Amino acid sequence: MSIFARRLAEVVGLAAIGDGTMAMLKPRRHAALWRGGPSWWDETIRYFEERPALMRAAGVAGIAFGIWLAARMDEAGGDAD
Repeated sequence: MSIFARRLAEVVGLAAIGDGTMAMLKPRRHAALWRGGPSWWDETIRYFEERPALMRAAGVAGIAFGIWLAARMDEAGGDAD
């Protein structure tokens, strides 16, 4: 895997961890940040905004994805700690 691909995966993993953390800590506020756009999008966001437990669960999934992605970098020839 190229250095660019590894760096990109690292950035995406960090973003997923940060996004998931905010979704867990402030689920309604975090969902509200994504309002705006087509009506189908706003309806989807409103669905999550009205269900903070679901938003928190999505946050946990985002964190898990970010950690998984970062762990893959070790397998793909990433630098050691």
